[in-house]
Amino acid sequence: MRVISTLTRKSIADVTRRKGRSLLIILGIFIGVLGLTAVNVANDTFGRQFFAIVAPGDIPNATFAVASPAPVTLTALQHVPNVAAVEVRTQLQAGWRLANGETASIDLNGYQNWRPTALNTFQLTSGRWPGRGEIVMASRDHFVQPVAPGETVTIALANGRLVSLRVVGLAYTTEKTNAQALGYMSTDALQQIAPATMGSISAPTHETPPALFATEILLKMHNQSHAAVQATFAALTHLLATSHVPVFTSTFFSTANQQDTQLGITGLLNILLVLASIALLLVCVLILNTVNTLLTEQMKVIGTMKALGGTRFHIMRRYLLSIGLYALTGTALGVGVGLLLCSQVAALVAEQSRLDLPPFQVAPWVMLTSVAVGLLVPLISALGPLWIGTGMTVRDAITSYGVQGGKRAKTSAWGRQLHWVPQTTWLGLRGVVRRPGRAALTVLALTLASAVFLAVQITNQSIAAAISHENNLLAYDMWVDLSQNPALITRLRAQIQALPNVEQTSLSADRTFVMTSGGELEIFGLPASPQVYHPQLVAGRWLRAQDPDGIVLNDVAAKQLHLHVGETLTFQLETPQAQSVHWTLVGIVHELAATSGTVSSNVRLGLAFTTLDTFHILPNLPPSNRAGLWIFVRDHSPKALQLLRNRVLSIQKQTGIPVDLSTPALDQAAEFDPTVIVYALFDTVAILIALVGMLSLTNTLAASVLERRAEVGILRSLGASGWRVGVVFWLEGLCLSLTAWAIGLLIGPVGGAAILQKTSEFTQRFDLVFSPVTILITLLFVFALSIVSSFGPALSASRLRLREILQYE
Repeated sequence: MRVISTLTRKSIADVTRRKGRSLLIILGIFIGVLGLTAVNVANDTFGRQFFAIVAPGDIPNATFAVASPAPVTLTALQHVPNVAAVEVRTQLQAGWRLANGETASIDLNGYQNWRPTALNTFQLTSGRWPGRGEIVMASRDHFVQPVAPGETVTIALANGRLVSLRVVGLAYTTEKTNAQALGYMSTDALQQIAPATMGSISAPTHETPPALFATEILLKMHNQSHAAVQATFAALTHLLATSHVPVFTSTFFSTANQQDTQLGITGLLNILLVLASIALLLVCVLILNTVNTLLTEQMKVIGTMKALGGTRFHIMRRYLLSIGLYALTGTALGVGVGLLLCSQVAALVAEQSRLDLPPFQVAPWVMLTSVAVGLLVPLISALGPLWIGTGMTVRDAITSYGVQGGKRAKTSAWGRQLHWVPQTTWLGLRGVVRRPGRAALTVLALTLASAVFLAVQITNQSIAAAISHENNLLAYDMWVDLSQNPALITRLRAQIQALPNVEQTSLSADRTFVMTSGGELEIFGLPASPQVYHPQLVAGRWLRAQDPDGIVLNDVAAKQLHLHVGETLTFQLETPQAQSVHWTLVGIVHELAATSGTVSSNVRLGLAFTTLDTFHILPNLPPSNRAGLWIFVRDHSPKALQLLRNRVLSIQKQTGIPVDLSTPALDQAAEFDPTVIVYALFDTVAILIALVGMLSLTNTLAASVLERRAEVGILRSLGASGWRVGVVFWLEGLCLSLTAWAIGLLIGPVGGAAILQKTSEFTQRFDLVFSPVTILITLLFVFALSIVSSFGPALSASRLRLREILQYE
């Protein structure tokens, strides 16, 4: 019992005796656990909550705004092939008068009862369900204006009438609408305030906008592929037309890519988990180095404990207790700070991206995993060197000098030949090879840090290049939506063409999805001019106006379908007769947009292009949701684009056309880019790994300073300045860092390609983008790590005094 007590006191003394070394170990464990906690929280939180926002599974595949349909019509809709569920609600499009006098658009959804819904679901988070004169606001409406139960909101109807409604609750929903706000009312209450607008219900004509109050029919489908959704949507539209049900607006949406989005996010998080595991591996390297140094330093202490009757088990337990104290402190800090940072980052992301996230919660498995890994990994890492180090005999331990100089470096011959190299440089290089094992572990840590940093930069560049290309796939400056009034396209086109700064207008692309023998293919109908899409031809040529059945494939689709220029592409249309179409392949382009490696349901081969004339030959095409005009401008400055946008909107309002205008250059600048989160996550994990590598280098140099005190004493006795002594250790760190950087250059691109390959399995394919500038950035990164890591040990060595050295020796 007395021996155990002594060993326990000795364990605590080892932790407190060398505060710098203890701090390095605790920081390493802290960073490793912090990274693991952050990734696991992101995996859990985004897995459960973020999926429901970016890829909700309750989105209807088809929505029809109609006059009140007869029950027999609803029954008929349920029996249309491929229809899985039908729900009905009423909706009123109105305005919400804000406190600043402005009016925000709001969709008011009316429900007959408040039973759970399967489509566009919502749940009450506070308050109660509304009655007459009452409303429940969506919790995300606080982005428009803060609102709470008990307050009153003013609703502006289409006829100018103002209605005051009392807010009695808040509801959480992931439903996506074109309106700025969303509210829920009972059907009776909604009809009570809507009679004035019900008189305007009529089938939309080419000169009038659709009605503002209608019954919404929401439909979910079994097969949610693009082609199947299009075919079912066409059948539903035909059924409503034959039933003489006026349709005001209709939209369809394929949710086949919902699982792909979820798989993509899961895949990225799994990659981050692997990178976080690398940080823990570096923590193991740090522990190995530290324990080896500690055992070398305390050989006589070990011999003394053995001479007093201490067994190998008791001695190992004493050192494991010290490591356990390190692990306990680092784990507690890592878990605590990790949870705090994750909650703050989640709130910041939600605020910046205007996402209504549920309350921050952490699953128990996240806590248990972080605590278990943080406590066990350091202890397991220390077992090997402890078992070897405590296996020495008493005689070997007592006769050992303790902290020795290591193996003699064989640099004297080189020093005589290269006499022009400064002695300080030779001393720095000598420190690298004195302890080959420790140097190898340090280089391993730095190599992983350098390689991961380089791989992450390559990954970010490649993803950014792919997204930028996809966002600018079609090179128009403005798009005017005319899907509700296609007959006005000629009239509006002439007015827009006459505006200043308009260089050219063109019919916008139309698209459909077809099924080939190798998977699903998205076909774009484009004007024959290459101005809209700039092809990167691999073989053949681009489209011509006189191509009656010509098509251009992307290289991925051509390879998987084993097609060459001049051969025939056969695909099936989703029609009752499953009609086959045969077009001639006139060209192949390199295009990875909309392609994927392994997808949940259908393999997407990517894009194909044909002329608009050829495209419209296809039979039984569903109504296009992209009918409109492309506008090409001369002046692309934001000011000029905004001025033209205002003029086009003015023309649309004068014509009475529903306003729907897209300006990619302005829209992308104003919207939050969700890929920034991906880049930030990758960079954060890379920096955490780099920090652990930096700590490993600092620990190695600190041990080198400790071991080379006699050498430092000789240098100081010969008149060496503190600066020169510090440079010796700085050069040692720089040499280790440059070695790691050189090896990292070989591993980093391979790692970047592996990450992209793994990412491509869950999302789309990516081209590997590797800029030479990245090599320079990585070199500067490693150089900065070397300077920061070497600063403390070099400063400590430069401040050593000869008296202190003699006292230590």
